[in-house]
Amino acid sequence: MKDESSIELYEHGAARELKLNDKEISSFEKFLDTVWKNRNTENWRGVSEKKTDQKFIEVTRGVSQKEKLFAKSNNYVGVVNWKKKRIHLLPKIFDQEQEYQELSEASINSIHTHILWWLSYSNKFKFPNLRNDIHQRNNDFLEALIYLFAKHALEVLSVSTYHSFEDQESELNYMRGSLDFKKYLMGNFSKGRHHKLDCRFNSLEVDNQFNRIIKYVCRLLLLLTKVKETKKYLTAIILILDDVEDKYYEARDCESIRFNSFFGHMQTILDYCKLFLAGSIINRNKETLQVFAFLLKTDDLYQDFVYGFIKKHIERLTKINPSATKYIGEDTFKSNFLFTDVDGKENYSASLLPDGIIRFNHEEFITDTKYKNLTKDGIKEGDLYQMLAYATRFKIDKIILFYPLYLKYKKEKSEKYIMKDKLADGKEILLRAEQINIILKDWQNLSSEQYRNFSLTRCFEKLTEELKSKIISIFENHGS
Repeated sequence: MKDESSIELYEHGAARELKLNDKEISSFEKFLDTVWKNRNTENWRGVSEKKTDQKFIEVTRGVSQKEKLFAKSNNYVGVVNWKKKRIHLLPKIFDQEQEYQELSEASINSIHTHILWWLSYSNKFKFPNLRNDIHQRNNDFLEALIYLFAKHALEVLSVSTYHSFEDQESELNYMRGSLDFKKYLMGNFSKGRHHKLDCRFNSLEVDNQFNRIIKYVCRLLLLLTKVKETKKYLTAIILILDDVEDKYYEARDCESIRFNSFFGHMQTILDYCKLFLAGSIINRNKETLQVFAFLLKTDDLYQDFVYGFIKKHIERLTKINPSATKYIGEDTFKSNFLFTDVDGKENYSASLLPDGIIRFNHEEFITDTKYKNLTKDGIKEGDLYQMLAYATRFKIDKIILFYPLYLKYKKEKSEKYIMKDKLADGKEILLRAEQINIILKDWQNLSSEQYRNFSLTRCFEKLTEELKSKIISIFENHGS
């Protein structure tokens, strides 16, 4: 049965009422601002977003203070756990734009399962065993993340715990490390206890910052998860780390930890811990996890999925990196591409780098992902100019744009353009815009008995084969 406190928002979809008072809405917005500032800008192209105000959810109110509050999602997907409310930000490609109907818990979990499938091809986030695990699929996105972390951490720590050399200070009967002369002279020596030495030394300890962070995160997640199996895993980890001190940590504390190659497998656990801490606001006095958010910019998630899928499944397509980034304004190109200020004193260059250049049958194609509605809006004029610039700079006359097929449309659309430009010496540039389907036809049944014991790989097996065939045919028939 679906939790009544659950709210679903589609990207750029219809606004939903937020039943919060003024104090709660102020606290809610501050939380989102904190998550925005802590977001990982290294993994996604969102690093260019310099605005300090959060862009996850827009909260609006009518003219009167008594008007209702409404929330609207921007171009992010994921989950926000706000005290007793769970807000699901869902991909717009699932929005059928019909009169609003409450989504069932099974439907929400099915959509989250698709997000997990897309994430399984990401090279930005590493989720071990994501494709092959069957248990995480029966829960929502947040519960799946906690489960994956708990299971992986327990598997690793059950084999060996991490030990590191820690600075220690101890009073010993023998010399170890170095002597703290000041402390020794002021203390034991002056009191006639010459045989008691105040030593400083390094000792290989299990009670180190990495293990303390794991234990702290596990204790917080125990308060958040509702899944029995996940709680069992988290409790087992805490027992393994029983000799580790309980301390408070923040996401920035993860930055100081470095592993040598021998302990490289521990990095994934640390990345998980950083992810959970960065998306959390914690009541330090009560040591309870009040709120949590894990949100992904959908444009980047879609791009990462497409190229990760091609790399994994289609050997005939080879993504290549340009030998050097081409720049508008670079000396090797004509001066009419230089940008100058109004006085003509300074110039700057703008980088031109497509999402991918793919080689197929000894031919090269410029490819780009567009997380937009091709059926409704067609190709945007700005995107055409962008592709023309790519083709001119890289001297490639074949371009493919990948658009996702929206659930409300049954048939994939294809558009073809032939462009000519003086900068390309009048050479014809062939551009094709193609929709690809990344949603199961019976997506609402993912939580049914039919799929219950299936891994992600098995659930999407048929769609994977269809998508492989579709992408290959796009390249094979590009000129037709």
